[in-house]
Amino acid sequence: MMNFAEMREAGYFVHPLHDEGVADPEYVSTPTVSDSSGRRKTVIGLDCEMCKTEFGMEVTRVTLVDYQGSTLFDQLVKPENPVIDYLTMYPQVNTPTYNRWSGITENKLLNTTNRLSTIQDSLTQIIDSDTILVGHSLECDLQALKLAHPHVIDTSVIYQHTRGPPYKPSLKWLAHKWLNRKIQESEAGHDSAEDARTCVDLVKLKLRRGRDFGLFNLDVESLFTRFKRRGIESAVVQNTTKNILYRDNVRTCSHVDSDGEVVEGILEALQTDHGFVWGRMSDVETAAKWKDNESLCVPVEDLAATLAQFDKNIQRLWDALPPCTALTVVSGSGDPRDMARLQAKKRKYDVALKQGREREVQEKDVWKDEDSQAYTLALDRAKTGLGFVAIK
Repeated sequence: MMNFAEMREAGYFVHPLHDEGVADPEYVSTPTVSDSSGRRKTVIGLDCEMCKTEFGMEVTRVTLVDYQGSTLFDQLVKPENPVIDYLTMYPQVNTPTYNRWSGITENKLLNTTNRLSTIQDSLTQIIDSDTILVGHSLECDLQALKLAHPHVIDTSVIYQHTRGPPYKPSLKWLAHKWLNRKIQESEAGHDSAEDARTCVDLVKLKLRRGRDFGLFNLDVESLFTRFKRRGIESAVVQNTTKNILYRDNVRTCSHVDSDGEVVEGILEALQTDHGFVWGRMSDVETAAKWKDNESLCVPVEDLAATLAQFDKNIQRLWDALPPCTALTVVSGSGDPRDMARLQAKKRKYDVALKQGREREVQEKDVWKDEDSQAYTLALDRAKTGLGFVAIK
């Protein structure tokens, strides 16, 4: 379980049983058991679905499952404020829209009378201070529920991302990797019961396999190192001024000034016995001003010429590739600007708290519940990329 310091760092609300601080009166605390000696703790999985309202992120569905995976509680919740995005239909460029995230629609909530206060009353009838709550990035769910609880197990913490902290693995990836299970693939959107059950099963697996199960060593070799060990020469061509950290593992490294020159560099490297060539194009990133985190989003129509040129560069590369060559194109990430902006705001606010200057922080710079929820969505958008592979 997470200790109090870890919970506070992650953004959990203070519970009366915590060693430090006083519980916030604006939030509901789970009932405290006066004498829990000799009493076995109950394990319950929790997951929520959210929507975006004029106020921020608000909960629309709450599900609890027991240690055996049976559903204890599953209710829809009508947000207190007007909904502006149900987070269900997610459009992709040049593809049909598909269900993503909540699976909540206006029709589903039409006859729902439950409000957050009603749900809080119900949850505190089921959960007390002797309950261990299990979930994935559980602080977001408890923030949406405005619920303080002292004992939690977070599957995004007890299992690691392959790249190590501060990256966190997605629940979908953990289910596929460790449970050999596919989740979050329904056309109806995410199922909070399925997600809560998956979290409990991941905890069971962790208990069976030991503390170090699901953790990764970071001393892994790069793809360039692996190719070099097998006698395959690599080349790197990139339209960026960033330092190349893999210089000793590749035969040829070059910086260029445009995506067109990247294509020329790749083709030249293929003609000089390089078995693997990695190129980085950044004209689209530069035109979209992704590196300028405070800028407004550049309209798509303003990127039309850059995107058209990008298509021409990829087509020119494909046409010039020799037969039996595999071409992989990946976007790397989605738009990271909102994520970076919110990260900067959180760091600034945390520094003020540590220095005891929270009263000096202006209202617009205070880290609030809606900021945490917005950051979760921004992080998801930044992690969502595109890619394709073709063999000529």
